[in-house]
Amino acid sequence: MSFSPLRQTVNEAKAWQKVAEQIKRTENSSLNANLKEILQTVKHNESTIAFRQLAQKFNHNSNGKNWLIGRALLFAAIAYISAAKIALTNGKKEDAKQFCLYAAENFAKASQHLPSWERKSVIRWSSQLKQIAVKLEAEPFYALTHLKALAIKAKSHAKFVPPVRQGR
Repeated sequence: MSFSPLRQTVNEAKAWQKVAEQIKRTENSSLNANLKEILQTVKHNESTIAFRQLAQKFNHNSNGKNWLIGRALLFAAIAYISAAKIALTNGKKEDAKQFCLYAAENFAKASQHLPSWERKSVIRWSSQLKQIAVKLEAEPFYALTHLKALAIKAKSHAKFVPPVRQGR
């Protein structure tokens, strides 16, 4: 059974939210051992590859688990932006608006778990998405252009594996 691109994208967002929840419930000491199982619900792609790299990098960092929760929520927000783009392209402005607000909410939640150097950008993206949601009806071309740019920015950011010093 094949799902529509919109349904697939929404399912991907929900899967990343589930990953964040599962990481919250996993003990730090068993996180790496359970990562394969935790990521089973998420489609294997460059996002999951980057996520695994981040997990390895953050493995011995005291904030690593929290940062992974933030990253999973970033990927959920990015998927909701994709859903908003698809909905808007299909003329479903009300759905697009809702997906923008879901993405904004996930960015806001992610900011609570990310390192301080990442928070400002993520909070700004959340704010921008709320502005886009308001302009969807009157300015769909502006909204779509802004969503595309924001998706590129957020994807690049989420896939970046920063140098991390131990114990930081």
